Amino acid sequence: GNGVVGEAKGGSIINLPNNSMKSVVPNYRIEGLTLTNLVKNGDFSQGVKGWQSNISTSEAINNVLVNTPDSLEEYSPAVGILQEIDYNIGDILYLKASVRCTKNTRITIGVYPKEEKIDLESNNSFKNISANIHTEGATSKNCKIYYSTSSSWDSSDRFYYKNFIAINLTQTFGAGNEPTKEWCDAHLPDYVEGTKSVQLPMRV
Repeated sequence: GNGVVGEAKGGSIINLPNNSMKSVVPNYRIEGLTLTNLVKNGDFSQGVKGWQSNISTSEAINNVLVNTPDSLEEYSPAVGILQEIDYNIGDILYLKASVRCTKNTRITIGVYPKEEKIDLESNNSFKNISANIHTEGATSKNCKIYYSTSSSWDSSDRFYYKNFIAINLTQTFGAGNEPTKEWCDAHLPDYVEGTKSVQLPMRV
């Protein structure tokens, strides 16, 4: 782990090394929290309903969305799936999905142009990817996880998605009190459909 997360004056988050004073470890209490997944059908149980495919085609097999690139002639950084979600510009969104790919690729996750890049190696097993997206300056309501293709790809290559979630941290926790991506990775459930009450450890 990255050590204990402490709270600095003014509410900003600071990371403390594990060997720092134990007395500053915050107390936790378990609290019920209502989480809403802003994407619909993020577990692909209803096939590809609600999802758009960019430069690609999608099909859902056993709750996995299988994405096939349309064109492999040159480098393309924006292949994959997207869905329009409702949020207020300036909110912080937590986006996460479980993904795998048959070739090495670079993932783009976020809402345009507020995006993060994550490198993913080709793998037979799924890997969770996530990002906290600060949407100040965003011009799109489409949340997306894209990947890149290149001429090294062939027609048998695929990209796979499972359990896509988008949580509005500002609406859920309050402005200025949004948790870090690392906290979300550790404590938020892998998947929520619609709105669900969950028990989470909250900082006192």
